[in-house]
Amino acid sequence: MSNNSRPASHSLCSSSGSYNGGWLFGTHKQPDNRNETMRSLLLQLTLELRLMNKMRWPFLLPLIAGGWMLLQCLNSLHSSSTDINFYAADAHSTFMILLPAIPILLGVLLIRRDAMNASYEWMLGLPITNTIIIASKWMAAFLYASLFTLAIEMVYILFAWHQGLPWSAICSSVIYYSALYGCSFAVSAALGIVIGALMPLRFSLPIAFCGWVFGTLFLPGLLVRSYSLYPLKAFSLNHLLYNINNSGNEGWTAPLLREEYGLMYIFAAAFGLFILAASNALLARIRPVLHPKRPLFVMWVTLLISAAAYAPYGKLWFDRFQELHVLEASAPERNEAVPNEPYAFQIKSMKLDMTREEGNMLRMKATYVLPTQDGQLIPSAPNIHQVKSHIGGHVSFLLDPMLQVHSLLIDGQAVPWQRQGDLISFAQSLLSKKTEMHNIEFVYSGVIKEWKLAGNSEAFAAFVQDSSVFLPDYTGWFPLPGGDHLLMDKETLTERLDIIKYLRADFDLTLHGFDGSLFATIAAAPDDTPETRHFKEEGAQAPTLLGYSQIKKLTHADEPIAILTTAGNVQESETFLKELHQKRLYYEAWTKKPLTGISKITYMSINEQISGLMRRSPYGLYTSGDTLFVNAGKYQSITNRSQFVLGKLLFGDTVNIFEHVNEWDDYDDPFEKYSMVQEIRSAIINLPLTEQYAASEPTYLVPLPNEAAPVAISMQKMINAAFVNGQGDFVKRVLLHFLDKGLFIQDNTQNRTYSNDELAKQVPYLYPVITWKDWIDVWNEEKAGDGKDER
Repeated sequence: MSNNSRPASHSLCSSSGSYNGGWLFGTHKQPDNRNETMRSLLLQLTLELRLMNKMRWPFLLPLIAGGWMLLQCLNSLHSSSTDINFYAADAHSTFMILLPAIPILLGVLLIRRDAMNASYEWMLGLPITNTIIIASKWMAAFLYASLFTLAIEMVYILFAWHQGLPWSAICSSVIYYSALYGCSFAVSAALGIVIGALMPLRFSLPIAFCGWVFGTLFLPGLLVRSYSLYPLKAFSLNHLLYNINNSGNEGWTAPLLREEYGLMYIFAAAFGLFILAASNALLARIRPVLHPKRPLFVMWVTLLISAAAYAPYGKLWFDRFQELHVLEASAPERNEAVPNEPYAFQIKSMKLDMTREEGNMLRMKATYVLPTQDGQLIPSAPNIHQVKSHIGGHVSFLLDPMLQVHSLLIDGQAVPWQRQGDLISFAQSLLSKKTEMHNIEFVYSGVIKEWKLAGNSEAFAAFVQDSSVFLPDYTGWFPLPGGDHLLMDKETLTERLDIIKYLRADFDLTLHGFDGSLFATIAAAPDDTPETRHFKEEGAQAPTLLGYSQIKKLTHADEPIAILTTAGNVQESETFLKELHQKRLYYEAWTKKPLTGISKITYMSINEQISGLMRRSPYGLYTSGDTLFVNAGKYQSITNRSQFVLGKLLFGDTVNIFEHVNEWDDYDDPFEKYSMVQEIRSAIINLPLTEQYAASEPTYLVPLPNEAAPVAISMQKMINAAFVNGQGDFVKRVLLHFLDKGLFIQDNTQNRTYSNDELAKQVPYLYPVITWKDWIDVWNEEKAGDGKDER
């Protein structure tokens, strides 16, 4: 350091009337000094931007990022799904990995170029503080990185507008992702500056590279996802690696993460300030200040501020893991789960009154009419003669363990009860033998925002967050009569569907404090209003509630099925409804029966919400009451899964027509025992809506699964030949014969994937047995006058 450096620095401090760190904390009281500081900052920032502009190459990169976003969005015009949000989400996840490297690199280069470079000793005499130097370099790097955000979002806005998305949905997505980019770029730029200030360029560049890899891949991918160290998410530079599967749902993603991200942004701002203060302290070693200890003091103060800002964020995760421990405590040990059927019992009706208060607190009162016979509970599952008790002589209901029970009344009298995990039990002797109908009333409350691990990711399995609502029937948001447990085991915490499999009752739900964007899987009552929601249906399955402010309800002409979807799926859903209506008219004219069983289809990204179910249903389907839930994804449109909708309407189930419910090679005499139920179902679902065929150009072939049974190939040839010969009506009579007899397949695979011996013995599928002989007999019977025997 030359002898002139200190006088120059002294002149710097005295001429500007400030010291290093003074501008940061606003310690100067004179308006002139403040104006001069702001003027110096703007001039220095302008200089930094001009010097950056001379490098030329950085300003080509935002255009490349915009071009990549353009290519991704173009895929939405000719791929399976037309929802631009899925393609944008994939592009954002890629950008979140790559782009933080740019502000980190710029931070290193900007600080090493002059302020930390011995060749730029003349800077010691500039009449600006170290704080202005650091702040201007950080602002220059951040503003440049923001060009990426601008280019990316402009392309998205253009395509979203072209596809007809409402501006409210577009703005919501833009704000959500722009905030994530801004947080990542701000911390990345500060990180690059402190690395550059800490060591020479030959070391700082490799260290900066390692910091980029650690912050965008190693920390979020390994420490957070693989080791479940979710409290470290605040230190990540990539916030899309853990929730990318749900980012396509513009209705739920932002509201559910609002609290977490709000706290994270506050901490990121405080921690970024600490990094810049540390850079300021490091710069003071080269560019001395009037009060050498003050930069260190500022650095330690900002570190304490960062710790204070992290406290509420850490508290959020502490509470989540505490709730997770409660769920784990209520679940059985691995391989200890048993079938629910022996525990389940009948209820005649349930009336639920639920009020949402401030802070999303729910106050609920559930009143049941419980039938008994000779003082005993009545089993709801077939082939069960006596209800099994968890506790001898007690009646047990299943309820979400996060909900607090305040009172339990039987026939109007308060009675003692006990709570153990997800079980609420009372003595069966409290049920009078003099009556066969008993009124059971539960009063309980709680906040439902159930965060849980879903494989290597995270999810909110059930929630009421302002207008965002998802309360599945299987989660126990109201007491469920009987059952083993709500969850599978302590390790996976997978939901169980067999607890509601045989639950049928008269349900009456009255909801206060919910807006009109709420839907249920049971019918709306005549007095349902946006202010007081009322749903009521007799003999219904357990209800599911869902909704959010921007949900779209689509209908078409006289089609009784409506689709509930997000803004990005409107066009695709409208096209599907038109095609579905044409197929409905065709099949109802053919069968002479109305096709019922579905009144609503929910088509949106719900993979994270029901991930446990989706893992066992690779086709992304779940049925609750009169509603079919179809998971929206980038590679599967709702049109591609129309066979499941038709299967539900025609057969009453959603088993894939290509699913092997039985194997040809498993039978010693397959011609007598192999069931052709799936081949017949496939032929029915794929019937052509028009019947124009030419012998030279056969256009109708029954789709067959891979490794099709020999009889399936023979059946395919028979049906195709009949259509080519103009005998389509004859084929339809044969197929209608089997359809009228019933082609329902009971799917037990949803909850039979455990290694427990008792569960493993249960048959995965139950189906009608239709042998090759049965097929030929009906074929020949319908062909009575031809004198031909196909055998």
